[in-house]
Amino acid sequence: LDIHTNQVKAQEDGKYVLQIQVEDNAGNQSKEERILYIDRNKPEIKHIRILDRNHSEIELDQTNHYLPFGNFYNENVYVELSYIDAAPSSGIRQDQVKLYAGTKTLLPARMKEETDNSGRIIKKAYFEMKLPINEEKLQVEITDQTGHTTGKQPIHAYNENIIHDGLMLENQKPQISISMS
Repeated sequence: LDIHTNQVKAQEDGKYVLQIQVEDNAGNQSKEERILYIDRNKPEIKHIRILDRNHSEIELDQTNHYLPFGNFYNENVYVELSYIDAAPSSGIRQDQVKLYAGTKTLLPARMKEETDNSGRIIKKAYFEMKLPINEEKLQVEITDQTGHTTGKQPIHAYNENIIHDGLMLENQKPQISISMS
């Protein structure tokens, strides 16, 4: 068995096709082809928003939704994560985009792509947060196919209107007690 090795150095990031062809002394040939991605850049989180059931941005204000220990909503909400993975890219599968809510790991309910004014492709992942959620700390993480990762990032770092990473969803009506004296 003869094993031949060779080092190849890619000068630029991108998609490469590695083709190998061998021939024995009898003239028999074999061919193999592999696709390789060179990607030296980690994904970049651009923005995080909290959306209502109609996917409209919820106006975050301190009187309605924020207390010093969390963000409160009385219905299911979506967390929208916008990110880019600079081209050329190895790609990011849906299962490589994660939202951590306390001890739970959530995958996006759906994903889409948009192009911004400068022509960059902005990818968006939507995570559905369902009632009830009791004060979960939210973090996001993206890993591309070459293993570059953003690491777990708190959601408040990507939206100046989100002051706290805690999220609470509850629709319990307050109890009222009236007594007459």
